[in-house]
Amino acid sequence: MTQQNVKKEGQPNGNASSPGKDRTGCGTRTIIHPVETWHLARLAALREFKEELAPAITAKHSDPESVTELSRLLDWATAQIQASWLAYVEASCVHKYESDRLLDLGAPDIVELEDNEQVVKAMWYPQEVQRESWGIFEARAPDDRTNLPFLLTTPFREVRLASLPKGTQIIPIKDCRLAATAMLHEIIEMILRDIRTFSVGLEADQLWQRMVYQARFYRLAVKDAIKTLPADEYVVSKDETKTLSVDEYVKTDPILPEQVNLQDAPRIIEELCCTTRARHILALHIVARFYTDLIARCELKHADAGESDWVERVLVELTDAHHLVKETIAGYTAAVMAWARVSPEGKTVLTILSPYPKGVPALAIIPNDASPPPAALRDSP
Repeated sequence: MTQQNVKKEGQPNGNASSPGKDRTGCGTRTIIHPVETWHLARLAALREFKEELAPAITAKHSDPESVTELSRLLDWATAQIQASWLAYVEASCVHKYESDRLLDLGAPDIVELEDNEQVVKAMWYPQEVQRESWGIFEARAPDDRTNLPFLLTTPFREVRLASLPKGTQIIPIKDCRLAATAMLHEIIEMILRDIRTFSVGLEADQLWQRMVYQARFYRLAVKDAIKTLPADEYVVSKDETKTLSVDEYVKTDPILPEQVNLQDAPRIIEELCCTTRARHILALHIVARFYTDLIARCELKHADAGESDWVERVLVELTDAHHLVKETIAGYTAAVMAWARVSPEGKTVLTILSPYPKGVPALAIIPNDASPPPAALRDSP
């Protein structure tokens, strides 16, 4: 772990100002939790500070006393970079297997603010050794002609409620349709962000192959996940028109609906699912099927247009769907906050779809001044 991080610190800045290295194939993780953002921002600031110190230490005319002091500061910055990384891992991981995988991945090479969406992104340069951390899966599309891995992220990350900043208000989401809409929003947003990440430097036909693989990846994930649901969590049988009792149900295999209009999806999820876990799986199935159908329709109806046209058509449809659920969730959220008599002024709203250790999905209302700013470097020892 330590050797890996030292190597990373020798690479370009580790923040948005890194000019030199090609970002093709970089794995990206979007950070929305304020506490995690703070630790990564501090890590990035310390890396910049350390890089500014290094030339002064090696300068020919530096006096010995100054070199000693600067070396001490350099050692302090190195230790604090490591401490910030470990604090981020502790804040972002719930289970030991998650933290082990994230520690194996190592600190991100780049930490930057995404201007368009105003979210923080952590990025890792491609490595020869295959790696996988909680929330990130390394994939390869055999037909994309790159022979390079790319990363896919997973939705519904668990959030430790106790780690949220002081003053945060938690409002349980008791309306199943609101929770279902939030799940659809998170999945579509995740797919679009992954496409933007793994599309860098690719030709249209290569990008298309990765999108085809991405849709298939999530459908296979659903196929495996649905088999793990107990009989009392999901109420659709092989005969989709018939709702079975538990005694009848356990003799059948659960069947997912073939096609669901996104506008009807929250209602369908509410009707068919009895638990949050089942809603997660059905929401992922609905979006993955929607995505797969978009791809198939392009290849069938616009066969002569080619991959460049197909990519554009699918991205337009996905973006439109994202806007639809985003507007819907905004209306739902405003209503929930109004009923709870919570003003949105000066607050950030975080939708938590997998609270830890347990609980229903919730809105976390976080005061904008709840997280302390990164420690001033002039206050260093």
